[in-house]
Amino acid sequence: MKRLQKALKGEKGFTLVELMIVIGIIIILASILIVQWRGARQRAYDSQALSVCRNAAVAAQIYYNDRLPQSYELMDEAALHDIEPSLPDAANKPPFDTYTVRPLGTDFQDFEVLVSHANGTLLYRATKDGIQSAKKGGPYPWGP
Repeated sequence: MKRLQKALKGEKGFTLVELMIVIGIIIILASILIVQWRGARQRAYDSQALSVCRNAAVAAQIYYNDRLPQSYELMDEAALHDIEPSLPDAANKPPFDTYTVRPLGTDFQDFEVLVSHANGTLLYRATKDGIQSAKKGGPYPWGP
């Protein structure tokens, strides 16, 4: 026992200042990682909304090509869900806070699909000319 006490007498431990510096560095690194992780989740939500918007636009084109005379006149969420079952249907939209499908124009030769994830930051709009995005809450480049 005396030998152990003599061996430990010469040993020095960490000082309080050294421990506080290490803890401070760990806290700084953890805060950086938490912020990056939250941003990654937001991007994942927006990516899911973009994917649904693209799939809905493709389903709308299929709907148009299958109809004679070619028109988007009666197209809605249920019609696109029948073409592409992975799309949300009119009754079951979660996790999307916005998911609308409608024909555009007096001759119904264009369509609009609006999609945004409930936890995302972007609203996506698809027409036959392509997909646009904007921050939720506007102003939107395509109008009100």
